[in-house]
Amino acid sequence: VIDGALLYPWISNQLQTNHSILPTDRPLYVICASGGRSSQASAFLFTNGHKCIYNVLGGMGAWLGASYPTVKP
Repeated sequence: VIDGALLYPWISNQLQTNHSILPTDRPLYVICASGGRSSQASAFLFTNGHKCIYNVLGGMGAWLGASYPTVKP
């Protein structure tokens, strides 16, 4: 897990239910395992008023491949 990340799995509808509590005045970075679900989540967030969305290309696979830090949940 990325330190400080909120876990809202796309298939659980947690993001769809809780998106209104996410900030709209600062960037949101969206990541999944490989990039497919985060692309869907990013589009959903944009449609629902979150205008500064970054979909992390390559997902956690790319994050780990680049040796970026993670923490145990």
